[in-house]
Amino acid sequence: MQVQPPLHRSFEVQVLFGNWVVEFGSQLQELVEIDLSNATELRDSAAAAVAEAKNLERLWLGRCKLITDIGIGCIAVGCRKLRLISLKWCLGIGDLGVELIAVKCKEIRCLDLSYLPITDKCLPSILKLQNLEDLVLEGCFGIDDDSLAPLKYGCKSLKKLDMSSCQNISYVGLSSLSGAGETLQELTLAYVSPVTLAFANSLKKLPMLQTLKLDGCLVTSAGLKAIGNWMESCTLVPREAFVLIGQRCHSLEEIDLTDNEVDDEGLKSISRCSKLSSLKLGICLNITDKGVVDIGMHCSKLTELDLYRCTGITDLGISAIAYGCPGLEMINISYCKDITDSSLRSSSHRCRMQATNKLDIKKCSNIDDTGMIPLAHFSQNLRQINLSYTSVTDVGLLSLASISCLQSLTILHLNGLTPGGLAASLWYVED
Repeated sequence: MQVQPPLHRSFEVQVLFGNWVVEFGSQLQELVEIDLSNATELRDSAAAAVAEAKNLERLWLGRCKLITDIGIGCIAVGCRKLRLISLKWCLGIGDLGVELIAVKCKEIRCLDLSYLPITDKCLPSILKLQNLEDLVLEGCFGIDDDSLAPLKYGCKSLKKLDMSSCQNISYVGLSSLSGAGETLQELTLAYVSPVTLAFANSLKKLPMLQTLKLDGCLVTSAGLKAIGNWMESCTLVPREAFVLIGQRCHSLEEIDLTDNEVDDEGLKSISRCSKLSSLKLGICLNITDKGVVDIGMHCSKLTELDLYRCTGITDLGISAIAYGCPGLEMINISYCKDITDSSLRSSSHRCRMQATNKLDIKKCSNIDDTGMIPLAHFSQNLRQINLSYTSVTDVGLLSLASISCLQSLTILHLNGLTPGGLAASLWYVED
């Protein structure tokens, strides 16, 4: 009995002469993977031999510079099961060859067209590929803003897009990415146009974006700030990452961590950023007074703090912030149910809230008139306050009416407020 050797399903060649591939052609039919990267001597005749691999799923032809549209056309016709093909630096392949791949190989998931002399002629066919997940257009200098227009109409399967070194792409073209917004997770724009405010705004309609690579780009402060403002709910960022921010970014001034997994250890590390002026921690359910106390002790320049729905915060944390951050201008503690009048009384009596001009205590049901009276006396710069769903009554509202700078007062669902009390407060303000 003879035992047949196992059938090879993968074939890798780094330096291969065209005639040898041609001779091998009849034996390639069962292969599912072929790597011919850097086989610079390969010509169309060798590509025609590769086309005999009817079951081929993955093909690398990087730097096969002598293969033309004719050769790649043979592969497109013969290898209908292709799922991945890399044509990086195949300078003999243009729009026609790429379009043939897109039309004939409907199963393509990964397509690398780096540094090909292609234009907008082939992109519509590429973007019609229903299974395309990863598209690399790095160094395709013939691609410009107009070329990306077909993206407006969607490429619903696209998850990764690399347009590095596409020097003719600006924020105008990037705005077309909204068509792929439902699925696009990774976008690489290294060495492209400057990251300005308009550039950042063009990326807003990509809600699933997880990775943005901007290596070598000129980044403006306005552009970076805009990107930071819409990077909320990044629940995939591990807690350890926030510790690294504190360790490495000592000059950090603003950070928005809304709806993230940051915990007390992360806040302790971030408290090393002594220049921090704005900290947004809304819906960060893993933080407690311990982490907030660290911020109060070390971030004396803090002017804005958002603790919206941070249910682990109590009077202890707020008192530490008020004592350690005398320049605090805005604080949001809405829905922090365990915060009481004690925070406002102690902070006000220490004259630590003189700079505060915006305060949101909505749904803090344990706050009543006892906190409003000292607040009104010591926080004369207060311009905006939200008292909705608190326990404040006519007495507290009348006290706040004495603040001459007050411009906005929200009082939805105050059960202790009467028509007479409201009228008296309004009369006091007008007077």
